[in-house]
Amino acid sequence: MEITNFKRNWLHALQDSSFRAQSFLTLVLSLSLLFFISRYFEFIGARPGVYIHDPLLQRIPAQDVSTYTFIVLYSSIFIFSV
Repeated sequence: MEITNFKRNWLHALQDSSFRAQSFLTLVLSLSLLFFISRYFEFIGARPGVYIHDPLLQRIPAQDVSTYTFIVLYSSIFIFSV
């Protein structure tokens, strides 16, 4: 898509008052979510937890799999978005 088509489409869409209202509402709700989600996670993290005694889980050594998780997630996003 050319930049001029992109710009023309947005200018055309912004002429519609319903689209502008929906865009503004989406922006406000998204920013509100970003603001409140950090407080929600702080609340969840501050709650006292319960230790579950699981002998099977204790036999499995802890490993950092964040790199593998990153690769799988972003590879799938790339593969399915192309």
